[in-house]
Amino acid sequence: MLADYLNQTVTYESFNSRDVYGDPSYNTAVSLPARVSYRQKKVYSQTGDEVMSFCHVTVEREVTYDDRITLADGVRRVPLALRHARNADGTIHHTGVDL
Repeated sequence: MLADYLNQTVTYESFNSRDVYGDPSYNTAVSLPARVSYRQKKVYSQTGDEVMSFCHVTVEREVTYDDRITLADGVRRVPLALRHARNADGTIHHTGVDL
C-alpha cells in the first residue's frame, strides 16, 4: 500500500567506514523508490539541536544517520532527523528522513 505513494526516486548510499582523517566512505549507490516532499521544517538532530530541514523523504528501508541520500535534482545530504515506522514484529517498515 505504501509503495503506491513512492512515485519518485532517490539514490541511497549506505555508510561503509571512516578513514584515518574521519572522512566517510559509502557502499555502492542504489536507486530507491521514494516520496519526496519539499518543505521547510524545524527538526531535532541526532544531538538534540534544533535545525532547519528543507526536504522530507520516505523510503521502504532502514536508514541511519551516517547514510547519504541524493535527490533527483543532485542535492546530496546525510539525514538530519529520522523516524522509523515498525511492523508488529518489530522490523522496520519504512523510514522518514529529514534532509
